[in-house]
Amino acid sequence: MSLFLKQVDNFFHTEYHIKWNPIVKTIQTVQCIFLAGLVTYSFFHSSNHTWIIQYVPSNILIQCITDLFLTSKKDILFHHTCVIGFISIYQCGIFLHGSEIIRTEQIMTEIQVKSILYLSSTELSTVFLMLFDYIPKEQRFYKALNMYFFVSSFFYTRLYLVPFYLLLEPEYHRFVQSIPFSYSMVIYSGIYGLQLLNIYWGALILQKCYHLLIRKK
Repeated sequence: MSLFLKQVDNFFHTEYHIKWNPIVKTIQTVQCIFLAGLVTYSFFHSSNHTWIIQYVPSNILIQCITDLFLTSKKDILFHHTCVIGFISIYQCGIFLHGSEIIRTEQIMTEIQVKSILYLSSTELSTVFLMLFDYIPKEQRFYKALNMYFFVSSFFYTRLYLVPFYLLLEPEYHRFVQSIPFSYSMVIYSGIYGLQLLNIYWGALILQKCYHLLIRKK
């Protein structure tokens, strides 16, 4: 449900958040699928089409800002706040290169490309999460198949790719620490805040899977 629409309802004594809930879900789904397609294309064609990677952060930023008005879940609000924080720095395009401050569109280093790709790849699992709302309950096989893809993509991108290929990559930390201190703190706060949230979500997923297995037995 939409936090924004709830506030409108509280103020005007209406019920828009109930009537518009399907529309809100549709908007979120379309945004998610578009972003996942862009991320997937960038992930497999980054070497040939580096230019397209510059548009990935801006699309994620637009999605998160829009979704702030379409959600009331505290963990999602925290997630979007973290993402908006460090992506805003990326979008400002201010990085130190030698003794000069330049814009990112003038130069995209390998670590910049990797950081954008690995961080944005975490959105792939969101597609499978949203598909649960569109698969009928009686379609147990497709529900189970979607659960498999969701869990696999979640743990692979959020708890394997990002921590092992980015957060534990010395070159990435040299890159972040080469920019002004205030900017690097925003990036670190956002990325590590997201990683803590991913660990929390991962624990909830494991708990859910455990209960499903126990119920089957």
